[in-house]
Amino acid sequence: MTPFDVREKLGLSQREMAQAMGVHPMTWSKWERGERRPDNAAMRLMELLCWLRDKRGPTLAQWLKDI
Repeated sequence: MTPFDVREKLGLSQREMAQAMGVHPMTWSKWERGERRPDNAAMRLMELLCWLRDKRGPTLAQWLKDI
């Protein structure tokens, strides 16, 4: 799963996703464009967020937007 796929699944903007991940929006943008690759910890967090989305539905996306 790519960073773009994760963001789309969660229904977040690039800025919201970057904030949820604790990275600069430009870093997130570079991940989506394939200019940089997220480290293993970031990839694991994305997997966890997708898992939580599957278990908890759209309430997770709202919670992430409120961070």
